[in-house]
Amino acid sequence: MKISYENLKIIKNEKGNIIKYFSINSKHYNKFGEIYFSEIKKNKIKAWKMQKKNSLNLAVPVGKVKFVFYDRFYNLLNSIIIDKKNFKLINVPPFIWYGFQGLEKINLISNFIEDIHNDNDIVNLDLTEIDHDWSKS
Repeated sequence: MKISYENLKIIKNEKGNIIKYFSINSKHYNKFGEIYFSEIKKNKIKAWKMQKKNSLNLAVPVGKVKFVFYDRFYNLLNSIIIDKKNFKLINVPPFIWYGFQGLEKINLISNFIEDIHNDNDIVNLDLTEIDHDWSKS
C-alpha cells in the first residue's frame, strides 16, 4: 500500500495554538486544486470512496478520526487513528479505497487535493462491500 504519513506541527500559543497543515515545502505538494473540510459525527462512518485522479492529503485539526484504507490490488487493509496527540498528514494516492469514522462529538477532516473536486473522478461502494469491523481500533 502506498499510503504515507508526515508528522505535522502544533505551535503552542497561550491565546490559541497554531496548527500547521500543509505548505509548498511538503513532500506531498504537487499543485493546488482546493482544500475542503468534512465533518463526521461521533460513531458515524463515511465509506467507501476511491479517487481516480486526485491524491488526498488528510489531517484532523479537530476531534479524533479513524481512517481505514483498502488496496484491492494487494488485498491489504490499513487503519490509523488521527487526532492532536497523533497529528499527521495522511497522503492517499489514487485508486486506494478509504473510509473514516468519527470518534468524538465534533470531528473535522481537512483535505488538500491537486485538482478541483469532480464527482466523475470518485467511485463509491456501499459500506458492506469491503469487509472491515469498524468497532475495532
